[in-house]
Amino acid sequence: MLSPPGSLDLNILTCIKKLEEICKYATLDAITSKIGIPRSTVYRRLLDLVDKGYIKFERQGKRVTYSLTDLGRMWA
Repeated sequence: MLSPPGSLDLNILTCIKKLEEICKYATLDAITSKIGIPRSTVYRRLLDLVDKGYIKFERQGKRVTYSLTDLGRMWA
């Protein structure tokens, strides 16, 4: 059974939701600047959220964007 996201993960999911509303996508740098925690920490949490199915990522050239899945939207 999938455990619910922790408080940091919830902050990241909410941040991605807000960024999607503003500019249609979220990048690692945008999430890091909004949340104000180290980039490496955000990156590790993003990988875990992808693995758990809360978010998905897409490569667009050099840019990697993150977006919520239906499961992620339930928590954001």
